[in-house]
Amino acid sequence: ESAAKSLDLAAIEAAWASFSEVAQTGKWTPWVRVVDADTGAVVFAANDSTAHTPASTMKVLTSYFARSVLRPDTVLTTGVSRTGGALYLWGEGDLLLSAGTGNPDAVVGHAGLADLAQDTADALSADGVTTVTLTYQNQLFDGPLRPPGWEEQEVTDFGGDVGAFAIDTGRTSPGAWQFVEDSAAQVADAFAESLRSRGITVQTITPGQPPADASEVATVHSATVLDQIDFMATTSDNTLAEQYCHLAASSYLGASATLAESTRALSSYLDDQRISTDGFTPYDCSGLDSRTKVAPQTLTDTILSSASPTVASGSLTRFFPVGGFTGTLTDRFDTGSASGNVAAKTGSLGAVATLAGVVTNQSGQTLIFAVGADDVPDDGAGWYRPTLDAFVTALADS
Repeated sequence: ESAAKSLDLAAIEAAWASFSEVAQTGKWTPWVRVVDADTGAVVFAANDSTAHTPASTMKVLTSYFARSVLRPDTVLTTGVSRTGGALYLWGEGDLLLSAGTGNPDAVVGHAGLADLAQDTADALSADGVTTVTLTYQNQLFDGPLRPPGWEEQEVTDFGGDVGAFAIDTGRTSPGAWQFVEDSAAQVADAFAESLRSRGITVQTITPGQPPADASEVATVHSATVLDQIDFMATTSDNTLAEQYCHLAASSYLGASATLAESTRALSSYLDDQRISTDGFTPYDCSGLDSRTKVAPQTLTDTILSSASPTVASGSLTRFFPVGGFTGTLTDRFDTGSASGNVAAKTGSLGAVATLAGVVTNQSGQTLIFAVGADDVPDDGAGWYRPTLDAFVTALADS
């Protein structure tokens, strides 16, 4: 009740009436849930009793899981071990490698394969070795390298492999929305080419695991886990979302996790934190699979829980894109009271548009919201993003 008294509920209801009218005309399903960030009280809700397709707002849950379970200052190592003239390239899951030299000030390309090759070549030269074979680790987790639903729904252009390592998540070129067929093989080829440029002959390149008696030769290290997770959330990177869901699940379960085990672990962890999982049906961890379903309460509960003083990793909203300024909201909310005010995770599929985050109203009250457009005909959801934005702006004006 206290939340309701400090808000212009009539204005919010009017904004929702306009939202619903657009939805009725467009023949799609609108849904929303808004809660007071201080008390958790529901301020406004509609069509929030069932689960909906979250699209990339699924990454709210994945980010929470990964940031809570994994040590934030951990780095992921990519290394080379050796027995005689046999080299073994292995990794702990850094999908943001650079094919060239690493950049210590960057998240993408923090660790460089050229640096790894240089240190390896130096060690080989010191022992008088000029010819080697290369075996590379081609899997980090059991099961498929990508969620099976991606191929069935023809969305494989929007995500790469989970695994031991990748160059820029396996993209075919910087910023591209296409991915190589085998990210691990691409890393091995780039590493081998870098060795060759340093006078080392690489005779064969094959997948496999290093033997127990192999000695470590050289290593490079990623940006911190926290930096990579926050980069994933800001840029809405599907590959990193799947990777970090696997890594978090493996840590949570104490063993390497398959995709099915990862989604179950995510759901179990939310239950542990007393976050509602009613209707939660995850087919992936990024939201790219349209069969994944999440209830609005799960989204708002997760954001609310992350802001608790007892959560060491801190509020998720500090790393959400900011309206009119950063990430996937750079070109949205460029004017009005929500500009520079709303911090939210976006979600976009052909038939779905979603938004989940926080906004502060005119009286200084912070509101947590999840809002979406479901089942938009003819894959036209992109046309309705301004409708979502207008409602969130109305929350800022309330």
